[in-house]
Amino acid sequence: MDGSVVTALEVMLSGGDPLDVAQAAEAVIGFCHAVQLQSFNQVFQEAELAADPDGVVVDPTSPEVACAMGWSPGLASSMVDTAVDVVTGLPELLSALAAGRIDLGKVREITRGTCELRPADRQELAVGRSCSPPPTPAHSCGPGWAGRSTRIDPDAADRRRRAAHKRPRGCGYPRT
Repeated sequence: MDGSVVTALEVMLSGGDPLDVAQAAEAVIGFCHAVQLQSFNQVFQEAELAADPDGVVVDPTSPEVACAMGWSPGLASSMVDTAVDVVTGLPELLSALAAGRIDLGKVREITRGTCELRPADRQELAVGRSCSPPPTPAHSCGPGWAGRSTRIDPDAADRRRRAAHKRPRGCGYPRT
């Protein structure tokens, strides 16, 4: 998101062009996901590790998050792992998420896809400096990455608006 969250909320509440509203909503969602990841990381950092009766170290963060969020243990564990990974190892990715330039799904895919790389290589790939020309963090140069570049049709929104004005109002079904 190029502007602030407040600006995006104003666009969302304006009832303007539906795609502008959807885009603003996505930016706000990205910001909220970034805040959520930072919060999960903080819970993880503040957690007191303990050992079970067998001496295995137990991290209480994921069960605590699962309970608080009403999530499955697997989802909570995955989100906590993503949070710690992004906040501590890929801060540019967190910033891109907060700015609405990338979504949580892409963040998770990038963190999983780069987890075995050296930190410097991982950071470089995550922000897209390894491709030529450099893409945004939402794009990448490798197969299987989310957010591949697509051609953008700048006139599509105008055509959609014109077509919407020609459709009859009512229940949304076309006349037969």
